[in-house]
Amino acid sequence: DIGKSAWVQIAGKANYKQVVPEQVELVLHALLGLYLSHGELPPLYIISPFKQIKKDLIERIANPDHWRSIIGGSVKLPKKTELRDWCREHIGTVHTFQGKEKSIVWMVLGCDDATVGAANWASDKPNLLNVAITRAQHRFFLIGDAGLWGDKPFFRDAKSQLPLISPHDFQNRMNLHPKIPQGVAKNLI
Repeated sequence: DIGKSAWVQIAGKANYKQVVPEQVELVLHALLGLYLSHGELPPLYIISPFKQIKKDLIERIANPDHWRSIIGGSVKLPKKTELRDWCREHIGTVHTFQGKEKSIVWMVLGCDDATVGAANWASDKPNLLNVAITRAQHRFFLIGDAGLWGDKPFFRDAKSQLPLISPHDFQNRMNLHPKIPQGVAKNLI
């Protein structure tokens, strides 16, 4: 049980197009927490309105060296081919997942003040948010800057209905297993 659906408030400066590195890192750390808790890659979709965020997420998550840099070599990690296949099936833009569902969906928003035009485009019609939310069978998490996105059409409604939580709280929810080695758990938060 990872708790109720929520909006994970995490802002940052986009380093390329709409990619906010802090959001990508949070997703990697949260995914690691779930993996360590269950010993397998979790049944979730990671969705973004933007192709560049999808690309950066896959690049970061599909590389076991990134996992090792966080948790060290003391834990058995998924094989590179397993990570690559999981990423191909579980990370994409909103349109990738039309007609599909998973238990959990994380929607990574990206953008900053310099790329607010992209946020305006993504929030122009209800389709992107609606498709993302309806992919989730049980839990839905928006990951992004509520200050930037929260006043946009349709996202305004999500902000009013989803509790805001910190990245630390989100990460703690994903570290479900009490047997995660102490040093590893510390690196995940």
